[in-house]
Amino acid sequence: MYTVHRTCIGIILFLLATHAFAQTGKPVAVREEAVTFRNGAVTLAGTLALPAGPGPHPAAVLLSGDGQQDRDWTFGKLKMAKFISDRMASRGIAVLRFDDRGTGGSGGESEIRASFADRCNDALAAMRLLRSRSGVGAVGLCGHSGGAIIAGMTAAKDTADVDFVMIISGPYITGEEVLLDQAGSMPGIYRAGPDQSDSAAVKEGRRIIRMAAESIRAGAGLDSVRAAWDRILTVQLGNMPKERMAEYLKEFGSEEKLRAQVVQDRLDEYESPQGRDFLVHNPSDDMRNVVCPLLVLFGEKDDHVRVAQHRPPLLHALAGGSCVDATVRIVPGADHAYTNGEFYEKGELLPGVAEFMAEWVRSRFGPKP
Repeated sequence: MYTVHRTCIGIILFLLATHAFAQTGKPVAVREEAVTFRNGAVTLAGTLALPAGPGPHPAAVLLSGDGQQDRDWTFGKLKMAKFISDRMASRGIAVLRFDDRGTGGSGGESEIRASFADRCNDALAAMRLLRSRSGVGAVGLCGHSGGAIIAGMTAAKDTADVDFVMIISGPYITGEEVLLDQAGSMPGIYRAGPDQSDSAAVKEGRRIIRMAAESIRAGAGLDSVRAAWDRILTVQLGNMPKERMAEYLKEFGSEEKLRAQVVQDRLDEYESPQGRDFLVHNPSDDMRNVVCPLLVLFGEKDDHVRVAQHRPPLLHALAGGSCVDATVRIVPGADHAYTNGEFYEKGELLPGVAEFMAEWVRSRFGPKP
């Protein structure tokens, strides 16, 4: 089962990154059914896609990224999770996708109010549902972006429960470092006044991020962060076109209430249960403790999780870790959602990506010839 050794990770990465994805296997019939499962008091609702035939079929739980997402991970014209599920299930992999907490058929508060530990337990509950089904064999996790953190964290902590893990567009540095990097490309968010330069706005944004992370680690309040955002928003709203402000006032009633809501939304990025965990957790630490087969995908053109920044700490962690079956691959031309302008318009991922994921699982846990 373990075919790729730690000492070969760098070579495997190079070879896989320089070859196109191959379409493999003949599609089989698939049936879908609605399912629910519970994590404590929270009921989560989703869709289970089952390949035809008695099995046992390997099975994967899909874990969504940041923000409130439905079970299909709908991004405009693209239903990313539905696309992955369809392609993998038609190639013999059962797939469970589910609505985020507080979305669609799932109960509980919004996802941002769930800690990383809560979400790991959601993942384990989903895996228990799969293991209770006849015709299901090995069970693993597939997480995208923020969900990739949860997949890796669960696999590292519950090594006996996770048979394999696929991490797509996942970060391998702390959330603080991610936000500091992203601030460089988003000066407008932090700009206090039309005359402020990009470099000054980015510098202020990074100062705010560092203050928030330091406060979270120290268990202190975020009063200084709130004050900084209040100053920025006061200027930004003061420079907003009258027509646009009029639309906001219809909803919020006053500029003061609007500013308070926007400031609170910014603070939620740091002080909500999810925000706190994201700021300080380092996913590379999890990679050292993963023992099951591991597939990691990067998008070559991913602006959110840049290969140059995230691949080195991942490889360093794997080199000193416990995983002896690790495959790391860069998807040529892929953005954060593994598509591009042409295929996004079709509602599709780049050709072969989901099929490769299915073949990676089948080669380890599928029926033997």
